[in-house]
Amino acid sequence: MSNPIVSYANAAALLALFPTIMGAAILVKPDIIADLYPGAKMPSNPADNQLVKTTTRMFAVRDIFLGGATLGPWYLGDDRMMGVMMLMGAAVVFVDGQIAHVQSGHGRLLHWALVPVMGGLSAGLLGWLDGLHVTSVGR
Repeated sequence: MSNPIVSYANAAALLALFPTIMGAAILVKPDIIADLYPGAKMPSNPADNQLVKTTTRMFAVRDIFLGGATLGPWYLGDDRMMGVMMLMGAAVVFVDGQIAHVQSGHGRLLHWALVPVMGGLSAGLLGWLDGLHVTSVGR
């Protein structure tokens, strides 16, 4: 008997909450972005500081959109569209990891660890894993 709570869609929705919540937090308080990059400081020049905050808020809205664009199909029960959104989100996470590495010298693996998870969820949601039977070794 299958458990309807444990599904590709619910796992993807749970994962989609992260950028949604993180984006909302950064939108409200963009200064916390400096805490994500060890050694980084917000600029002391008011004009530069405002530019960093504005740009940070723009990326926060992007994160909220990515999370919401994945949660929408979950709410509507459209697993295939949710799989497409997860796959597109995996590409964004991959690029974000590279940018984090260029900016701070680390952070790439923190992002890149999610790419295969998101890819696997996408494959399940898109039906690419249908009919795949996994058996235990030695049985």
